[in-house]
Amino acid sequence: MKKIFATILALFLVSNVSVLAFQPVNNGYVELQSRPIDVKPGTNDPHRTPAPEVYQDGHTLYVPESCIGDTLQLVDEDSNVVYSIVITDEEVNLPTTLTGTYELQIIHDNLCFYGEIEL
Repeated sequence: MKKIFATILALFLVSNVSVLAFQPVNNGYVELQSRPIDVKPGTNDPHRTPAPEVYQDGHTLYVPESCIGDTLQLVDEDSNVVYSIVITDEEVNLPTTLTGTYELQIIHDNLCFYGEIEL
């Protein structure tokens, strides 16, 4: 009976470890806010457009499919764009040479979703 219990417990622990391995560390949720880039009549109101849910795991960002085609930028404390790409996949690998605190920006139409990340 003890062997059966130990086997079941071991399988349970192994299955939980594998589930945890595929989740971003500490939930890695990046809180984003929005601001308009160019306010024109008939354009999206940034207060009504929900920010995308972005997760960070080290130098990897996980973005929703709706962000594909948007521009992702990292801006340093001096407001310099140090990295910029067009998002082509839901998994974005940032250069490991970048370290420090940056403002993450996701440019979508006339909106900029932004938040702070640490690399």
